[in-house]
Amino acid sequence: MTDAFIIVNIWSLQGILMTRIPGSRKEAWEKMMKESLCDAVIEVLKSHKPEKLTMERVAEAAGVSKGTLYNYFRNKEELILYVVAKTFEPLLERLEELVHASQTPVEKIETFVRMALSLPDTHGQLFRAILESEEGLTPKVYHEGAERRMRVVSAISRIIDEGIQAGGFRKTNSMKAAAMILGAVIGRNMLRFQSGESETSDEAAGEFMEIFIHGLVAGGGPGEVKE
Repeated sequence: MTDAFIIVNIWSLQGILMTRIPGSRKEAWEKMMKESLCDAVIEVLKSHKPEKLTMERVAEAAGVSKGTLYNYFRNKEELILYVVAKTFEPLLERLEELVHASQTPVEKIETFVRMALSLPDTHGQLFRAILESEEGLTPKVYHEGAERRMRVVSAISRIIDEGIQAGGFRKTNSMKAAAMILGAVIGRNMLRFQSGESETSDEAAGEFMEIFIHGLVAGGGPGEVKE
């Protein structure tokens, strides 16, 4: 019996009382309920691709009726949007913080790479499902995913611009370079999934920095970074 099953069923028993709960407490309960349903989505994705994810399967995994599930999410699209946002927004927020951090540009990019390459370790099932199959994603879900990728590219490009201005990075089109970094990170995670390699995210990040990032560094190699 999963934690999601227990929490969701406790919630179901208290459903009649919800209209009498003060607003702030009701919002807290609703947040806990949605997070529990997110856990149920992850459980379903362990054995089904996104196109096979249905409200029925999520409700079954959570141990609730479809009616209860529809009280919080009107359809599968809304459910997926919530789960993806809950998973990836913290990474985007951390990346925005990195742009203004006191680290050097190289250190900022390395920090981002380490965070991104650790996603399969912390959110493996969801991340793998999104990477391996976009067929089951609706246009809205795909569009929001594209928007998030552009936010990542924009933030990385600002870090690259900082490095160029400081003389540490060679002059280049920062948006194109940022897009290549993101694409390489996504590709590296895909390789980890497909090969089943046991390499840790830290090892993958170290290899990534050696192979990819030093192509940006003025002088062309480790130890020659101008900060």
